[in-house]
Amino acid sequence: MTLEIEQLEVTQRQICRRIQFLPKNSSNPTSIMPLGIMPIQMKIMYDRLLMFFGILCLPMNNIYKQLMLLRLTQIVTCSLPSWNSPISRMWQCVQRFNLEEAVIEMLTSAIFPTKPAWKLKIRDLIGCEIRRDFRTTSSMYNRHEICQNICDISETSAGLMKPTAWWTLSRLKPELLIPCKNIMRLATDCHDLRVKNSGINCICVLCDLFEIETIDHFLNSCNAYSDEHAKLTLITRKYINAYSRTSVLFAFNEVNVDTEDMIEISKIILSMTNKRSRMMRAYVGNTGCS
Repeated sequence: MTLEIEQLEVTQRQICRRIQFLPKNSSNPTSIMPLGIMPIQMKIMYDRLLMFFGILCLPMNNIYKQLMLLRLTQIVTCSLPSWNSPISRMWQCVQRFNLEEAVIEMLTSAIFPTKPAWKLKIRDLIGCEIRRDFRTTSSMYNRHEICQNICDISETSAGLMKPTAWWTLSRLKPELLIPCKNIMRLATDCHDLRVKNSGINCICVLCDLFEIETIDHFLNSCNAYSDEHAKLTLITRKYINAYSRTSVLFAFNEVNVDTEDMIEISKIILSMTNKRSRMMRAYVGNTGCS
């Protein structure tokens, strides 16, 4: 079963990369995190916990509930040898999320929470674990700080994960798909900036500052985009007293960037990306580099 789940998760990541227009070699966290999609294994656990509660809420004369209570009694009293069955797998999920006491209390008192209350509880528990896993895995990669800050993986978040503000914006306004896609490629480290190169090849060739062509250089200091930087400054100065320029440009979770400002930012950065492509083609043509 574990191998099958791993294969399903590989397929899930491949599909999510295609949805986001990300390259095949993009990192595993960036393939799922920005979309707010639940990993396959967590989805299975979520459904098991829902089914577990649904069976417990059946009438006492229901054969499925009677079988469930019989097995749970044997499990709790350790009178049942280990065995593999749907009930045992559901109980393993209960144990994983430390719900044993809550379940035993329900059974002994015969007082069950409402289905929405139970669903909210397990959403919080599973959402917390998903976020913790993503924070851990994404921290292992270089240049993932921006993606971490725009994805719904904060310790203070509750419930299941939500898509980033940029994918939400592109869903509400499909005409902004290309600008939003461009922002997300920068945020997920799937861009063409030279920072990924080694040695002197990482230096920006479009200006005379002799700086590494990082996202910060591209958006803030490269004098090849002076006009675009000035336009971005007109937007960011409304927020800059409380937040950094980068956090505003990428609409970090803690920054409440206005939708109209996000639209304008995405269009300006797209024009910068297109301008860079033209200048790089000209540079390669002039120098004879490949």
